[in-house]
Amino acid sequence: MRIYISADIEGVTGVVHSDQVMPAGASEYQRARLQMTKEVNAAARGFFAAGATEVVVNDSHGLMKNILIEELDSRVQLISGTPKALMMMQGISKDFDAVAFVGFHAKNGDQGILSHTISSSTAMAIKINGKAASEAEINAAIAGEFGVPVIFLSGDQTICADIKKCLPNIETVTVKEAITRTSALHLPVIKACHLIEEGATKSLKNLNNCEVYRPQTPVTIDLVCFNSGLADNASRCPGSVRVDGRTVRVQANTFLEAFQSLHSMIALANP
Repeated sequence: MRIYISADIEGVTGVVHSDQVMPAGASEYQRARLQMTKEVNAAARGFFAAGATEVVVNDSHGLMKNILIEELDSRVQLISGTPKALMMMQGISKDFDAVAFVGFHAKNGDQGILSHTISSSTAMAIKINGKAASEAEINAAIAGEFGVPVIFLSGDQTICADIKKCLPNIETVTVKEAITRTSALHLPVIKACHLIEEGATKSLKNLNNCEVYRPQTPVTIDLVCFNSGLADNASRCPGSVRVDGRTVRVQANTFLEAFQSLHSMIALANP
């Protein structure tokens, strides 16, 4: 049984500030990336305990070279670096049995730790069929294109509650309670990892009750930019339509096609 993990950093315990998630943060960043690695390891242990035969993790934060491979469970394969056509879901295929999200965060505008949606400098919101979506929902829809269900997510209480709106049977583990966007009540490292391991095991045992997420098609994705200048640039994407001063829209027959256009719009918006 093959498990795919997409791992971010803002949702791990102990992280509350931007200097913890960027290399320029020096020692704080080093601590955060180590914790990111520990939480990936905890999830992997849980999946292996429940019968997984292979676990692949995609480093999905920033330049996507955060996970410490020398600290990674020796049974886990790592995808790292950029660029990646599928970004946070690079490497997903129909050959996987399940997907897990570790260290995920809330969408921009929600009261969660370091909340944003894909690009904190570009996207005020990303909407799927008119509804604002988190990175977790977007990535679940990419997994859905390959027929693979998302069974597990860890992060703060905000994203854990939000993902259940589209994936009601997903297993979630809250490792911290957001107080503001940059403050939280954290679980101790050992406790957080223990709960993630337990949750991963439970989620794989519940695999048959987890649905594949597929937004209604044809699908519409709106990129709502922080200002009209960003939208000016994004609207150069072939096939896009300018909706208003800050919004550029794409429509496609499949979610994957629409996502690829979204990826291009974000790249064009803020080169």
